[in-house]
Amino acid sequence: MGGQDCKNNKVEDFTNSNGFKGYKVYRTRTITGQSPGVYEDVAYVFPIKTAVKGEGLINYAGVLFAVDPVSSENLATLDKIADTVFNLM
Repeated sequence: MGGQDCKNNKVEDFTNSNGFKGYKVYRTRTITGQSPGVYEDVAYVFPIKTAVKGEGLINYAGVLFAVDPVSSENLATLDKIADTVFNLM
């Protein structure tokens, strides 16, 4: 049991080595419950060219890449993944 809260501190335009554009989001994650703490974190958001219709009123307009748990090794791997994304629909 527990929860988490993410506060976006800064959002930057991001273009990876394949020329795919998105956003790099610097955030602070506060986790309660198991493994509690406050972590400086990064997430990548890539919009997709055409929204994908989900169930009900849900439409998916982008893809979020993030890590859990936050660690320097996981964040380094996330940077590598974000740099290889291409052609999301």
